[in-house]
Amino acid sequence: PITAEDVKFSYSLYGDPAVASARSNYVENMIHTNGKFDVNKAITVVNDTTIIFHFTHKYPQRLFHLNLSPIPKHIYRNADRATLRSNPANEDPVGGGPYYVAKWIRQQEITLASNERCKLPAPGVLENVVARVITEPTTRLTELKKGTVDLMWPVYPEDVDELQRDYPDIRLETLPPRGYEYIGWANIDFDQYRESNGKKIVPHKLFGDKRVRQALTYAIDRYSIMKAKLKEYGEIAVSDISPIFRWALNNELKPYPYNPDYAQELLSKAGWSDTDGDGILDKNGVKFEFTLHYNAGNKRREYACTVAQENLKQVGIKVKIEAVDPVVFFDKIGNKELDAFMAGFSVGLAIDPTDRWGDIHNPFNNTGFSHPRVDELINLALHSDSNAEAAPFWKDLQFILHQEQPCTFMYWIKDIVGVNRRLKNTNINVLGPLDRMWEWRIGDPQGYATY
Repeated sequence: PITAEDVKFSYSLYGDPAVASARSNYVENMIHTNGKFDVNKAITVVNDTTIIFHFTHKYPQRLFHLNLSPIPKHIYRNADRATLRSNPANEDPVGGGPYYVAKWIRQQEITLASNERCKLPAPGVLENVVARVITEPTTRLTELKKGTVDLMWPVYPEDVDELQRDYPDIRLETLPPRGYEYIGWANIDFDQYRESNGKKIVPHKLFGDKRVRQALTYAIDRYSIMKAKLKEYGEIAVSDISPIFRWALNNELKPYPYNPDYAQELLSKAGWSDTDGDGILDKNGVKFEFTLHYNAGNKRREYACTVAQENLKQVGIKVKIEAVDPVVFFDKIGNKELDAFMAGFSVGLAIDPTDRWGDIHNPFNNTGFSHPRVDELINLALHSDSNAEAAPFWKDLQFILHQEQPCTFMYWIKDIVGVNRRLKNTNINVLGPLDRMWEWRIGDPQGYATY
């Protein structure tokens, strides 16, 4: 059974600096002693099913911050917290939900089995749900067409017409835009950062000047990329505040237009010029050339990188493109080993960009961006009593990000989900394609649900 003690123990891990959890900010407004999270004062266990959290003040995200997954205390109570990510118990995950992990073959598939002991909310209706890892987009789509896959996302916009025309047993649904893609620029010298164990923080020789980062955004034709690959399922991004948060959007900010002439002007003001006539900008003996990385197998990012390469060539910047194995790619981003890369980010259901723009050492601060006013604004917004009170701070944050361009925000993506009509009771919404999946049933594609 999952008890209040498991929940309390879990929060002791989330708030422990040795664990270095990306969600440690969830406990920052709970009781602290001498500047450290005090789990015994912050959390009171009344009995196995009742727990009290003690906050220092009111703020909108309190309930959201109680939504972290519980961890089994009986398994991890004696674990070394500094090496928690490599703990052998992670290979055999334990839970208490509608499904449990029956089989896990890395990079291939995960088989979930209905958990008959589940009380909240209930055991899964389907006996098994198999999640398959299919990295090749064409193969994924073929499996959906054949009916050997019941639910798949994302479906790419260029495949929509064919599916709607030729595959009546497949229905398509669109998710609200919670994910965006971006091209990350190393705001600081990552080599010196790593060699000094995070102590030496100096501007990157290419991307350390915000005028350069602005120029890069002006020089890349984001609109043509989005139209070619997303069609009506994309929206140019201004910042990382999702359009779903209408109350927080700074509507006065406009996306940078494609303007290579102005990009060249900004680069010139930043000291970059072609002194030797070879077509590549240089400054103090340094050529403006770099490698742009993306995760192998992602056709949309491959296309975007190719367009960016050609766009930047027109303003005197030489770009090499490199595809990287996805597992290696994301490890390198988290370790701040890539100076330029194209990636994506999915935001939560509450605004909290602390992990991206807060502590420069955070593994999700992939660009090494740091700005004192941004830190202040995040703190003010997260300590507001209501969304209405927080909104001006989030709007000011967007203004700074718009000016600083720590990365080139590309576009928000309205992911398309393909569902075989035999799969009943799906509930695809802002929470994602798997919401309430324990209610799924299998039935006749043209009829009522049976199971």
